[in-house]
Amino acid sequence: MKSTARLRLALASAILAVLVACTQGSQQSPPVYIVFFPKGSVELVPESRQIIEQAVAAIRKTRPAAIVLASGVAVGDNLRLAEPRFEAIRQALVAKNVPPALIARSSLPDAKLETGSSGDTRVEILLLAKRPS
Repeated sequence: MKSTARLRLALASAILAVLVACTQGSQQSPPVYIVFFPKGSVELVPESRQIIEQAVAAIRKTRPAAIVLASGVAVGDNLRLAEPRFEAIRQALVAKNVPPALIARSSLPDAKLETGSSGDTRVEILLLAKRPS
């Protein structure tokens, strides 16, 4: 139970860090990589793997202090898919030697996004320059 409380605190801190970065006009927004999933699926399609590769390249180049995975589902979709989608992205990053300790989870504040035929659910990978406190 203590690890759950620590995880919640880390996630809340990560969300706060993203919000602070967004509200400070002089600072650049954190890099965001958006991975789409087919509706009702947790499968990483080839396009999704390309985005993950781009994120991994940026992680290696910039060495962020933290990586936040914001996952969610579109309105009307089953919320139980958010966790396995987060886990799919986390596992893909760890398989590419991204340290698991850098990865935190967050939820999407507005999971609905018009994406046409590419699917309507996503996980956003945010690279943070500062570690959430």
